[in-house]
Amino acid sequence: MSLCPSPVRVLALAGLCLSFQTVAAAQTVPILSTEYTEMVRLYASGARASALALLGSWTERRIREHREGLSEAVGSIRRCPACPTRLAFSKFPVRAALLLHADLELQDQFAEPVSEQESRCGTGPHAAIVDHLAVIHLLIDPQAQDFLQPLYLGMARHAEWSHCLPQSQQWARAGLRLFPKDIPLLMALGIATESSAFFTLAPAPRTLDLPPSVGRQRDASAANLRGQWEDARRAFEDVVAVSPDHVEARLRLGRILWRLGRLDAARTRLEAVLGSFAEARLQYLAHLFLGRVLEDNRQWPEAEEHYRVAMSMQPLSETAAVALSHVRFLQGDAESARAILRDGLEAARRRTEFDPWVPYLITQTPDGERILAELRQAVRP
Repeated sequence: MSLCPSPVRVLALAGLCLSFQTVAAAQTVPILSTEYTEMVRLYASGARASALALLGSWTERRIREHREGLSEAVGSIRRCPACPTRLAFSKFPVRAALLLHADLELQDQFAEPVSEQESRCGTGPHAAIVDHLAVIHLLIDPQAQDFLQPLYLGMARHAEWSHCLPQSQQWARAGLRLFPKDIPLLMALGIATESSAFFTLAPAPRTLDLPPSVGRQRDASAANLRGQWEDARRAFEDVVAVSPDHVEARLRLGRILWRLGRLDAARTRLEAVLGSFAEARLQYLAHLFLGRVLEDNRQWPEAEEHYRVAMSMQPLSETAAVALSHVRFLQGDAESARAILRDGLEAARRRTEFDPWVPYLITQTPDGERILAELRQAVRP
């Protein structure tokens, strides 16, 4: 009798060993329990509400333990790429898990902007879990970037639409820690920062009778506001450094340089937008913004020219009408200013679409949700 095992027996033994290895890998990663894995697979199957309800029933202690377990898994995979932890996660639907935790974060921390009331915003524990899972995904999947970039962009844009501007910045920065030169994430960061600065009340001017304590508080507020504008400037400069022809980044950079009092630099940026093949809404805004730069520089006839072009592009724009009326008033033509303002306000009543100035400030459409919906569809088996 031959002492050599048959080829069939060798294959059977190999398969048995592989099964034992997989079981052992799962047992060494307790955070990937059968319950948790089934919950994630339930989400991937399309039963989103049921999976969110199950995850939402977790206690704070269990969430904390899960977060700590994922943090340990990140370290384990980095130290030993060939160890069981990596094998266990390579067989686990990480993308579905990322979306499950991201969806619960959206559900718990954000609300749709359906009223003029202050928005409900926050950062919950599932944001950190998303970050840990994202790192694991990068470590085990060469194609992870194609999924993670739109995930972080979708979260940032969804937060912006919910009027949660600090959280939008947080999600954009979290994505940029992984992908520092990603243009959509840099734009999301810059837009949220610019919008936040715009909606921050500027401190009142100093007066001679201002108490010292109030003066210090006023100076701190002014420094904070300027810091926000500087942060937005850096974000858009980063975009231009990566993509010099990015028209919207140059437009926004010009607007922010005007805010910072750098009129010559702002004019250069905005004139470059007008010299490019920008879409109509960006051309309109460039004329509007350049007119304001020239107005502040007391070049009123030149400012008027740009305001008139902006108004010709958006005849129902109350923003352009007010700007044109004001510059006519500055030139001493009160009668013309009054007529332009009256006609402009009357025309605005016929508007059925947003003036491009409105979505420039903050998005009016839930495009973040659209991005996330596409990712959810992609993880369906």
